[in-house]
Amino acid sequence: MATLTADMKTFIENNLAWITTVDKDGNLDLGPKMSMFVLDDNHLAYHERTAGQTYRNLLDGSDLVVAVANLEQKKGYRFRGNVVLHSDDAIYDEQ
Repeated sequence: MATLTADMKTFIENNLAWITTVDKDGNLDLGPKMSMFVLDDNHLAYHERTAGQTYRNLLDGSDLVVAVANLEQKKGYRFRGNVVLHSDDAIYDEQ
């Protein structure tokens, strides 16, 4: 498991994240997630407020890729990992 550096954490907090998932037919879904945040040293999280296509894709087991970029700095990060949906647990309650 990768560890998020202090630079990565600051970058995520100060830039817009974009996520992509794939539906059952292989169609990509790409969208900005203004609620993306660092959960801890090893995990990113976001609040799924729309329960739209991205959420349905994740329920169906889609992979998730997060990209965060800053054009002025010409800098960015891409993250890929396992998805865990929290809807009735301590992490959900804390958020």
